[in-house]
Amino acid sequence: MAKARIEYVRLRRGGDQGAMDASVIALNGGSAEVLTVGAVSVQAAAAPSFPDGAWNSGIHAKITCLSGAVIAEVGASPDADFAGGTLILAGREAFLPIEAGEKVALIEATVAMGQRASAVETAAVAGSTAPYAAGDVVGTKMTFANMADEAGGAGLLQTVSVLSKSAQTALLDLILFNADPVTTFVDNAPLALNTADADKLIGVVHLSDWTALGGPSIAQADGLAKVYKVATTGIIGVLVTRAAMTLLSAGDLTVVVKGLPD
Repeated sequence: MAKARIEYVRLRRGGDQGAMDASVIALNGGSAEVLTVGAVSVQAAAAPSFPDGAWNSGIHAKITCLSGAVIAEVGASPDADFAGGTLILAGREAFLPIEAGEKVALIEATVAMGQRASAVETAAVAGSTAPYAAGDVVGTKMTFANMADEAGGAGLLQTVSVLSKSAQTALLDLILFNADPVTTFVDNAPLALNTADADKLIGVVHLSDWTALGGPSIAQADGLAKVYKVATTGIIGVLVTRAAMTLLSAGDLTVVVKGLPD
């Protein structure tokens, strides 16, 4: 099932969708309406007569796809057919002109993986400047929150990068879990994984390809194609060093994960 949010907005003069008026016109039931979409779903109430003055023209239905993918259509009796509707992918939005008496219709769309929007999540590593030994946890657990379109969803891990404000060369492992582990991960202490977390493992990404950037550095692992299925919508990650390393500041490291929600 897909999910989408509908709001009425007025675009600024000239129809610049990137410069939307700050105000949002309230729907009949509140400031926004969220529809869960499978077969054709139509708004219960038609668009009202908008106030005179600034709101009497240029009104659009702003439709944000919250999960999955939808096809949207606006009209007096819309049916969201695949021929005439507008495709909206998860995390994307569309602005469709709407008038009083018209409704928004949505239908869940099935799209090829190549059409889906990639999920890119970033997490700061809460490290320290004390020297790390091989096998130590670097920071604590991190959450990459929106790697699936819905709870229990799946996807394909594409790339992982570690950005460092200092020059680093040590091999790092990013250990990934599909649910919140019970293990307590302590910065600058040896990794000791609780056996209860073994079944939660997605896998381990080895980060050894460091590039010096004249002070900062970056480690990258590309072309992973690692399938994952998560309990909520996020992936939990823990960074472990496999060689001695020292950070210049506690906030030296940032981890960037890119995946393709299924």
